[in-house]
Amino acid sequence: MASPAPKTSAKAAKKAAAKRGAAKADMDRPGRQHSLYALSERIYSGKRCFYCGQLLRGSHTREHVFPLWLQKRFGMANQCLTLLNGTQIPYRQLTVPCCPTCNNVHLSKLEKRVRSLLFESPIAEARRDLKDIYIWANKILLGIVYAERLLPLNRRYPRGRAILPREMHDMFNMTHFLIQGLRFPIRFTAEGEERIPGSAFLFDLKSPRNQELQFDFKDNLFGLSVSLRLGNRGIVTLSDGGAIDLSVGDLLRRDGKRKLHPIQFDELAAKAFYKATLLNRTPKYIMTEFNGAVEVMQMPLMGLSSKPVFDDWNQTAYAHMLSVLTGYPVERLKPDDTDRVMTFISDAEGNPVNIPLGRSANRSPTMNKANRRGNSKKATMSTIKRRCAALTRG
Repeated sequence: MASPAPKTSAKAAKKAAAKRGAAKADMDRPGRQHSLYALSERIYSGKRCFYCGQLLRGSHTREHVFPLWLQKRFGMANQCLTLLNGTQIPYRQLTVPCCPTCNNVHLSKLEKRVRSLLFESPIAEARRDLKDIYIWANKILLGIVYAERLLPLNRRYPRGRAILPREMHDMFNMTHFLIQGLRFPIRFTAEGEERIPGSAFLFDLKSPRNQELQFDFKDNLFGLSVSLRLGNRGIVTLSDGGAIDLSVGDLLRRDGKRKLHPIQFDELAAKAFYKATLLNRTPKYIMTEFNGAVEVMQMPLMGLSSKPVFDDWNQTAYAHMLSVLTGYPVERLKPDDTDRVMTFISDAEGNPVNIPLGRSANRSPTMNKANRRGNSKKATMSTIKRRCAALTRG
């Protein structure tokens, strides 16, 4: 009597496989690699360009997720990134398939612009051109995601399940589409004005002398949040439809007007990361295409609901996020049952705190190599658990 179940399961699997095959065939039709067709089902394959999705025929290249110039500048080639399954991979080995056009034209030009903005331009000028920085940070994040979809969950079974489950694919589709502006024009508007399709912040930081302590990377897949510390520059981006910028952007920019100690930067990133987990809206869009250019209008996040866009802030939950990003134990950041959480930004009277980058600062958790995402199993596993927990919620 139980025999029909396997048949039904096999039939469903066959139907799903046929659907994926049709989607692949549709994507490979002439013209399907451009504009709104890029919203088709995202196909993760070692035979496709991670950026444009084109089927790789003949010669193709590998794109370093963290570009070689960045690895050289911060001496990180032999450092490791911890993946979602807890395994580690050297930055120099973290690559994804890429077509020659995307690698040598679109992404190469982006790298040059971002490198100039971050390290050759005044920070005020770079802050006026956050679009490229936003695309660049998300290109890195989606590159990691692509690699995690191709790499096996268990290295002993290379043909087994991938690190990133198939059911998580859809959550990245829209962000991947919105960073395609390197290939064709995309104009994005929200709340009645043209803007980037998310939140992006750039901070001026104090940089330690030790090259290996100048770089740090953290992410959270809920909200597609990225934190990058690059010497004297700190980047925080969130694919949230601009909700964080509209809500607390002015406060983050106020606290970031001065030169920040790395731990102060981590605190601001923690606030943005945690705020993103409270967003209870899914951005909706109206998209049109004309002559190869795409117009994307984001509908008001508030919509027709009277419910606030963000859920209530919880200091205990925030303390856990702050612990993940700073390396300090939760018990030290929130030592009692009150709503008080340690801050490195201001003193008890609300005055800005200046933390010198001296010998003692280099011994603090955020300045210690063992607390970098790629080198601290304890810290990174906390990040992984938070990422996975957030994903199950979404």
